[in-house]
Amino acid sequence: MRVRILIALTIVVVLLQGGALACFADSAGLVIEQLNKKYFSLRNTDTDVRRLQEWKSLAAELQSFAERFSESSEAAFALQKTAIIYQQIFRHYGKREALDRAIKLLKKVQQQYPRHDIADDVLVQAGDIYLYELRMPEQADKFYRKVIVSYPDSDMYSVAVSRRKQLLVGRVSRERVKSRNKTERRQAVNKHRPVIVIDPGHGGEDLGARGVGGLLEKDVVLAVALELKKLLSKRLNAIVRLTRSRDVFIPLAERTNLANDFEADLFISLHVNASRSKKLTGFETYYLDNTNDKSSRKLAERENASMSFEGEQGDLQFILSDLIQNAKLEESIMLAHTVNDATYNFIKKKWPVKNNLGVKKAPFYVLVGAHMPCILVEMFFIDNKQNGLLLAKREFRKDLAWGLFNGIKKYLETESQQKK
Repeated sequence: MRVRILIALTIVVVLLQGGALACFADSAGLVIEQLNKKYFSLRNTDTDVRRLQEWKSLAAELQSFAERFSESSEAAFALQKTAIIYQQIFRHYGKREALDRAIKLLKKVQQQYPRHDIADDVLVQAGDIYLYELRMPEQADKFYRKVIVSYPDSDMYSVAVSRRKQLLVGRVSRERVKSRNKTERRQAVNKHRPVIVIDPGHGGEDLGARGVGGLLEKDVVLAVALELKKLLSKRLNAIVRLTRSRDVFIPLAERTNLANDFEADLFISLHVNASRSKKLTGFETYYLDNTNDKSSRKLAERENASMSFEGEQGDLQFILSDLIQNAKLEESIMLAHTVNDATYNFIKKKWPVKNNLGVKKAPFYVLVGAHMPCILVEMFFIDNKQNGLLLAKREFRKDLAWGLFNGIKKYLETESQQKK
């Protein structure tokens, strides 16, 4: 009898504990959902951080959440967002103590949650603060090295290696990443598998264009890229790399560097367009070259504005005059036409879209230096009311991925036939 009572009591305790844990998780989820709404609302409506007190108040709320729900996986994200807030305060007000707080919070994330998905991200983020904001390369290098040593299989590994190369110019060996990439490349060649790098534009603090209802370019293109990767991997048996698989900032030059290191067959950068009038609509695709067309140059200037997040850069026109990829120009033009028409034709059959704006050329910095055929796709206008509402729909983004997949598949088939 006593044994039965003990068993019954044990079951009751376990059930109560399970219920408490479920309530805890639900409570944390509700709180962080509200804080995230505040965060995205401020980020999208106060890009110049003029409402400083609101930002500081939100930072305090996020930090309080992380302390209260320290066992929740959301605590790490809350601390990272707090760090981003202080980093933005520093950029707009020059308050060094804000930057010191950001670094301290990023260190805390990695120390308290070393196995969390963003543990590698925050180390790179802290390194970038030392490198780009404080101009302290030796301190930055410590964080990049920690990523390389502690997180060799993470998506930030290649970024950290690339940052160290940028820092030490020839003194840092990249043999680990190159060896790994070349092994995969050999396997791809032996098995006749195409190697494709997809680049979701912008990311992290670089929001890209803003659209209807606060929709952000960086979020739309990442969603399309993730869908496209699935299609290429499953249906073409391709080896696919994304330059970013989460909401992080990757410098423009490093995106093509990653493609070159991987010895990719194709490099495709995904973006969505925007216009001053907010009334333009259409789908267009670009290849790398200089142009006198004002609208193309203006668009390139907007996309190249991401360079402002990277520290000092050389003169773009000088770089372009030296690095236009003449050897791959014909392939890039063919890839652009094939992908552009296949995607637009697929989309227009299912959705109320108009204007195939066709293939154009422009000096996009993200395409500079690529060793393979490369294009930049502008998937409609995010600030056009009709386009923006469509881009917010998951099914529309899935169909964009399908259209891009059809174009890539057709291009690869044509290339294969020409080589026979």
